[in-house]
Amino acid sequence: MSLSAKALYAVQKAALEEEIGPLAIAEARTQCPGEAKRAVLTKAQNTWLYNELRKNYVPQLVEADSIYYNHWAGKEEMVLRNKPLLMASLGLSASSAAPALITAKPPGLPQWKALTAATEPQTSAKKPVQSKAKARSSKTGAGKKKHFGKKRFAMKSLADRLLHFSGGSIAEVCRFVTRLVTKLETSCPGVKAQLLKDEPVVDNQLLQTLGALRSEAVQQGFQSISIADLDRRMSFEGQWPRQFLRKHGYSIGKRAWATMQSQQFVNKRSRKDWEASRKGGAPTKISDHVLQLTRGVLEANSKQGSKVGRVHQRAAGIMGQPHRRGSQAQEVVVHEQSLLKTPGRLWEEHPQLRQHISRTRFYSLLKSHFAQYRLGQRCTDVCTHCQTYYQQIIPRFRKDWKDLQNQLIAVMPSYFAHWPADQTYETVQAEAAAAVAYVSSHCENYRQERAAAGIDRLQLRSFTEAPALVLLRGHRSLLRSYEWHMVCANRQRTNFEKLVEAALPIDATCICFDWKEKVRLPCGPSESSDSWHMQQRYAIAVYGSVVYKHAPDSTAERPKIQHNYFIYLTEIREQTAEAANNMFNFVLDDANVPRTGTLHLFSDCGPHYRSAANLAHYAQLCVQRQQPIEVSYWAEQHGKSILDACFGRISAWVREQSLLYPILTIDQLVTSLQKAAAAAMQSDPRGPRWSFRAVDYGADVAWLRAYMEGPRSWDLPPPDPSSTTVLCRKYEAQKHRQNPAFRPIRTFHEKVLARAQKAAKDKKRLLRKLEALRGDPVDASSSSSSSSSSSDSSTESEQ
Repeated sequence: MSLSAKALYAVQKAALEEEIGPLAIAEARTQCPGEAKRAVLTKAQNTWLYNELRKNYVPQLVEADSIYYNHWAGKEEMVLRNKPLLMASLGLSASSAAPALITAKPPGLPQWKALTAATEPQTSAKKPVQSKAKARSSKTGAGKKKHFGKKRFAMKSLADRLLHFSGGSIAEVCRFVTRLVTKLETSCPGVKAQLLKDEPVVDNQLLQTLGALRSEAVQQGFQSISIADLDRRMSFEGQWPRQFLRKHGYSIGKRAWATMQSQQFVNKRSRKDWEASRKGGAPTKISDHVLQLTRGVLEANSKQGSKVGRVHQRAAGIMGQPHRRGSQAQEVVVHEQSLLKTPGRLWEEHPQLRQHISRTRFYSLLKSHFAQYRLGQRCTDVCTHCQTYYQQIIPRFRKDWKDLQNQLIAVMPSYFAHWPADQTYETVQAEAAAAVAYVSSHCENYRQERAAAGIDRLQLRSFTEAPALVLLRGHRSLLRSYEWHMVCANRQRTNFEKLVEAALPIDATCICFDWKEKVRLPCGPSESSDSWHMQQRYAIAVYGSVVYKHAPDSTAERPKIQHNYFIYLTEIREQTAEAANNMFNFVLDDANVPRTGTLHLFSDCGPHYRSAANLAHYAQLCVQRQQPIEVSYWAEQHGKSILDACFGRISAWVREQSLLYPILTIDQLVTSLQKAAAAAMQSDPRGPRWSFRAVDYGADVAWLRAYMEGPRSWDLPPPDPSSTTVLCRKYEAQKHRQNPAFRPIRTFHEKVLARAQKAAKDKKRLLRKLEALRGDPVDASSSSSSSSSSSDSSTESEQ
């Protein structure tokens, strides 16, 4: 058998990579002295080794049948399994062989392709795998192929060769068998499905993998999963080949696969630390000192607000804006802090902030670290009783209780030794009740301590504790009354919400009604001075009501409660009990309120709803309709309901429609509101229905109508061409004067120049304020002169 030069070079390379490689190199250097500059061996040493292998080793391998062709690679690559022959061909003895130095495969070569030497000689009983050429040459005579003999010997021979090719690695054996079955699938379709029944079930392992990835993300505080984490989990930390994943529909790019294989950050540190380490850019200027300074400035210029907000808590005292897709576990609900000054003014008034951070950095710091601080807003239409409770009654109780404690301690220093100073109370009234109980029972509970203290017990009991108890009981009674007022407000609101959401009986109806703030006319895209004066006199009264009743397909098991709005507008400005009764009659007629069941009415406790006239009207309706009526009133000054949101929407519609065309009369107002309501109902077909109507009480109350005085410029016709008006007379008197170079209407270029001049003035004003903040005052005359000169220069540059 003859081998090509390429095959001989492969044998030579394998000899150098084997365990006896160092001995072969030493023998080659002994036979051909010399030292290679770049390679391991010189050219002469390589030639000697090549000739020795060609003359001595290859014939012996052919005779011993120890050469195997690599059928999978499709080329001549030798597999050496007879190490004694190799050593003998190089003139080396078995005793001089070095111990095993290399046990792993050479870098860059797969395990099944590595040319490794066996430690024991190949027995002749095991038949080698025939090459393609030998198989073709054996087809002679009878045309039969050579077989390995019995099946069991062939199976054992194949298993031994497979274990030798794979180096004993389970992963390499699986990969080798998979490729073998794939090769057989082309000639024998269906064999793969029968053989590879133990192949990983992608569907079952997919759920387990994704579940483990989700649990890891939840534990680390993430709500989103990165593509890198998904690739890492789906490939089982890179154990599954990329080709196998792509075959099953999960494709990973070469660059992403290389990145995942090279970084291996998951086993060493968490994803959060890895992402933080990848952030580049300049070092941040937000130090702990800056955070403490900013927190001190904000706390000194803020107060606790009445609203609550959701923030993203990053650390103790550091709260940023909530992430849109952030973790719910890190979002907290806190009381908003109302800033008493704008952020820009806070930055200007504190030189310490200006020395460390800029204005824009201060704005971004508020969003990222102090999101609970918001710009304060005014509270309007607040209940007078609640305002008195929070602003006067509670502070006065705190002050009186502190003074009483000081007086009692002055008489008996150990008086409050048993008072729970660290205890917190749910309400202020509970604290007042605890104070009354402690002071009133102190004489009985701590009689021995009072006797041992050596104090004037008459002074303590009669002249200190007795007046204190009278004052504390008065505070307790007052606090209890005001808290009862707020409890009633919350209770009535809760009852109304439960009734209209699910507790309304099938045959019952609920109506809530109230008056809206008057709408002032005329209004439009352009309003003259006459329009402004008329708005002070001409106002339209608006009465709103919302009707709750069950839908036709509503049942007791699955209730469907609908609510519709009925809005009435009138020029009669009075809001009396009689006007409210008339409007309520319109609601009953237009809403087609059924006469079955109970009619529930909700309104505030104003005098135009809670009077003898209203009660008489409701009693008359009970007789006429043969229907029970239940009237409920909101707590005093707590009548905010769904109608207030409705009235706000009506005001927005009026403002939007007035930008399109002028609204001069009540009929035009009703038309514009109907148009806006039709658009709203079209966008929300399953939402509430809207009904607008202009009503009139008759001629007997005409004197109560809204009126207009003075000229109505929007109703006057334009002057005739031949008529003489005030402006005509002024022109005749002043036309002899020189007309300056002005146009009646400013051109676009003139508007741009005016805008540039305004921007220049604003910039100078800002620079002047910054100079004042830095402590560099500028002379007024120089400032004004420079301002005028720069303004002229800016104007010229714009031109």
